[in-house]
Amino acid sequence: MSLSAVDVLFVAQLVADTEQNLSTVENLLKLGIGAFSLLLLALSISAYRRTGMRRLIYAASAFGLFAVQLFLEYAEDNVASFEASFETLLDAVIFPGITLSILVLFFLAIVSRK
Repeated sequence: MSLSAVDVLFVAQLVADTEQNLSTVENLLKLGIGAFSLLLLALSISAYRRTGMRRLIYAASAFGLFAVQLFLEYAEDNVASFEASFETLLDAVIFPGITLSILVLFFLAIVSRK
């Protein structure tokens, strides 16, 4: 069984449409996660103001860094000049550094005492 040129074009278009749809879903998920992390940041700050618990500042900082990281990932994927200028620095240093900082902040939020 051989494929005709029309079949090949159809499959190529199907693959391109699927990639576009996945990219759209990925961007929507990143924006949703970023918005949720900003909501958690606001809730953590509000809880800190009510209780004064220092560990909430660590958690709020982690949520804020998470939102920054997702914003940078979104910009890297969708802003051509941003990607060309900072791609290597982002992938090699900034993203791993932010991830490490988030983990340290959550660790401090868990183990810190009054």
